Amino acid sequence: MKRLALAVALSTALATPALAGPPWISVEFRATRLGHSGDGFLVLRTFHHADAVGYPLRGSAEGLVGGRRVSIPLRFEMQADEAGVFVLTKVWTDGAPWILNVALDTGDHFGAGVVIGVGASAEPAFVRFPRTVDGITRAASSREVDALLQALAAGREPPRLARAGLGEFILRNPGPMAVLAALTLGAGTAAGLLGAAARRWRTGRGARAAA
Repeated sequence: MKRLALAVALSTALATPALAGPPWISVEFRATRLGHSGDGFLVLRTFHHADAVGYPLRGSAEGLVGGRRVSIPLRFEMQADEAGVFVLTKVWTDGAPWILNVALDTGDHFGAGVVIGVGASAEPAFVRFPRTVDGITRAASSREVDALLQALAAGREPPRLARAGLGEFILRNPGPMAVLAALTLGAGTAAGLLGAAARRWRTGRGARAAA
């Protein structure tokens, strides 16, 4: 029953398209596309706004096999009968945890991405949509993939992924909004550093008092 509930919950995972209109990706697992090849693990759909558009996809399966890190390029089979539909062929092995890190590239300044966790049982474990600082989905960084993979291998809840890419946001949005974003991020970073310093000072003061 638990597996069935997970399959239903993950049968269609959508990235909510941002109002500015970047491309986005949806994920459908094999139970929804039985008419396709038996090698198809899942189906990805690519969109711009509400329109299906066949943007190219790339990605890799990142796994831990026998304690060794393995990376395998993913293969996406574009469907000729339906725009923007790709079947992801299974190229990884069962019995090990895998992170499928997928990116969409439009060729200009916008992109999209999605990360899918696959457990050692070969069943999908989670879907995550990493985002830039302005809310556009993206592929996961190598550090994020490592953290997700370690959590999956240990049976832990996958970590939350922070928004990234302030520099890219400023290039795409020159002007007051970019300045505001930089100031906000800078203030948050400064506050965090000051808080950490204060905690260290209090800890050191308490230790000296106890001595």
